[in-house]
Amino acid sequence: MKVKCFLFLLFYMFSINAYAEEDKYRICFIQGYFAGEGDKFMNGLATHISQKKGVLTEPMCSTAHQVAYKVAVKFNSTGKYDSAQDYKIIKYATDFREKVNIAISSLIKY
Repeated sequence: MKVKCFLFLLFYMFSINAYAEEDKYRICFIQGYFAGEGDKFMNGLATHISQKKGVLTEPMCSTAHQVAYKVAVKFNSTGKYDSAQDYKIIKYATDFREKVNIAISSLIKY
């Protein structure tokens, strides 16, 4: 029983740390996705944010960028994604794009 509790706590701690790391590098996934999509504006904006956050030059950011780049290339050519992780990356980029569109459109007065 003690071993099960210990293993549960151990896995729980690792899952929290993994989520925190993914959240820290979310902007890197977004940056890579837009690079793979060929959207220079959104890629430039995400790059600027990752630089301001101080993660742009970190190896994990580079890895996240490369993974997301491949997801975008595949998704934009086939309309399909391979895994839940791929879907999560697409969702990050979609949510980011929506936030940018809302922010910009709120500044435009007709």
